[in-house]
Amino acid sequence: MTPPAEAAAGEHSVRFIAYDADRPPEEYSDQARQLQVVVPARTPPAATGTPWWIWLVAGLLVVVVGVAAFLLLRPQPEPEVPSPPPSTPTSVAPTPTAKPTKVLPTAKPTKVLPTKLPPKATAVPTKIPTAKAPSQP
Repeated sequence: MTPPAEAAAGEHSVRFIAYDADRPPEEYSDQARQLQVVVPARTPPAATGTPWWIWLVAGLLVVVVGVAAFLLLRPQPEPEVPSPPPSTPTSVAPTPTAKPTKVLPTAKPTKVLPTKLPPKATAVPTKIPTAKAPSQP
């Protein structure tokens, strides 16, 4: 037999009385037997799933790896190059100027000789069949 879930763990005394349905149970109380019933302690159900601290460690690991990847893979900033201090020019060098270039003459134009063209073709008139319009009454 399985005890109910709300039964307390430990030893319990139970009295069993077997009696006739037509007679009162008090007449049979001297024949009753007392029994000891032991209800075992319930073990807590086995934990299912992953413990919460594993999720915490995994989350922290993801954050640490993400920050490390960001710091290692980001482009390095260009170092600032200090500008030279302004100096007073001692002599100004002349700037070279471009010399004008000589324009070369192009080839002489050639004369176009007239050629004889074939005579123009004339169109031969042809009759185009037309559909007759229906007569109106």
